[in-house]
Amino acid sequence: EKVKTRDIIVITLILFFARLAYIAVKRKSPGRIRERALKLHTLLAVFSGGMAGLSLEMVILYTYQYNFGSVYHIIGFIIAIFMFGLPLGALAANALMDREKFRDERGVIKIIILTQGVIAAIAFLLPYLVRLFTRFSLLNQLVIFAETIVIGFVIGFLFPFAVNLYLGQRERTGQAAGVVDAVDHLGAAVGAFFV
Repeated sequence: EKVKTRDIIVITLILFFARLAYIAVKRKSPGRIRERALKLHTLLAVFSGGMAGLSLEMVILYTYQYNFGSVYHIIGFIIAIFMFGLPLGALAANALMDREKFRDERGVIKIIILTQGVIAAIAFLLPYLVRLFTRFSLLNQLVIFAETIVIGFVIGFLFPFAVNLYLGQRERTGQAAGVVDAVDHLGAAVGAFFV
């Protein structure tokens, strides 16, 4: 409660600019070092996506509890629609990867950055959207459910692009999927711990 939004924004901006500086230095590096940097940034994106996904889902559960007094009868449904959003996002990502401009490394990186922006926007908009409809119970529930499925969709959308980037680095499919999935779950565990 004592943490100010301004402090979070300042810390996030410092980390963002430190990451940009790191990318600028590594861009001039030889191929193998650049390859490792790309893998690291891909895993960081998946980690933060997993962290945001489960954190936001927990915040939604608390929000529902706060607004409606009881979450026990609906918790399975909220988790189910989050999980339903994951494969929908993955399907959309796979369909998008079939297009020529999203097959190369630059296109995938742009999509990952855009996805991170959408995740941040959802996190910032979440409390405002829920507060907007507090007087209308059914509409408030629908907003909460829509936010949940959108969060699942965005996290599911990020995953195939990250695996694709890893496969582009000549890794085996199972190994690439395993590493990306493990980092996603690690991020989710860290996010849940802090929430």
